[in-house]
Amino acid sequence: SAVLEGHKGRVTRALWTSDGEQICTSSTDKTARIWRVAVDGEGGGAKVALLHRLEGHKGLIPCLSISPDDRFVATASADGKCRVWTINDGQMAFELNAVPTNPDPEKQKSGNGAAVNLCAFLPQKNLLATCQIHAEQDSATVFVWDVDGKICPGRHVDGTLSSWRTLPLRAGGRVLSLASSLDSENDVLLSVGGSAGDMTTFDLSTAAAAWACKGAHEVPRVPGQAANHAVAAVEALAYSKGGEFLASGGVDGAVRVWDAEDGRVVCAFGGCGDKSGAVKTIAWDGDTCLASGGVDGVVRVYSIV
Repeated sequence: SAVLEGHKGRVTRALWTSDGEQICTSSTDKTARIWRVAVDGEGGGAKVALLHRLEGHKGLIPCLSISPDDRFVATASADGKCRVWTINDGQMAFELNAVPTNPDPEKQKSGNGAAVNLCAFLPQKNLLATCQIHAEQDSATVFVWDVDGKICPGRHVDGTLSSWRTLPLRAGGRVLSLASSLDSENDVLLSVGGSAGDMTTFDLSTAAAAWACKGAHEVPRVPGQAANHAVAAVEALAYSKGGEFLASGGVDGAVRVWDAEDGRVVCAFGGCGDKSGAVKTIAWDGDTCLASGGVDGVVRVYSIV
């Protein structure tokens, strides 16, 4: 075992690189770090070395994501910025610019002050999705960026990027979960789950919604309770390995499995007042088995066969 010490606040995310040699961590202390962990195969011990401290954000970092080729790590921050760093040297490669047409350069760099609560490298084509929340309107905007510049060569001389896609979300609510896959025509699909109970899958080749579901998760209504309290936020999304299915987890404690192409419900587990609590994470093992974890401290494994 090994202990990685150094963060001065709560650790919000920890991810391995695909080769298993490095760990990237983010924290409420406004920093991210890159570590090398060498495991002793015989004794079970491990040697830990801090390689890089990623500093510069002025707000906590709730999320980070590693690119599929292990070249980059992206950090999302409450300061309204998402930065992309090179893993090998810990240097900032560029800062994402969600509002390139704003004439005020300071607002360009800050994203108009809207916190970035999510970032996720898509496993296809080195695309990066980010979400900015607008607390005053209780709304959110999802941007998709072409990090390599192969689809949209929008790199600016000051190190920022222009977004490739801006997704038209329903008004109201915040984005809480993102997941991506490829469809049968090899186009990238990006699914978005929100606090208002909406779930939308976008075809990134057109930025149009392929299908959407309002009230994807609902909690049982209590007598005398207002109807709008019956909508449950979608806090977890994950595609099966082959991309045929999309699983969602909600505050209602349910896990639902959807046909990724047309949004048809294939099966559902839990929820409906079973007191299991909100589902926070979902992971697939192939295309027929998945596990969910939630606020009740229990991991549940389901088979859709």
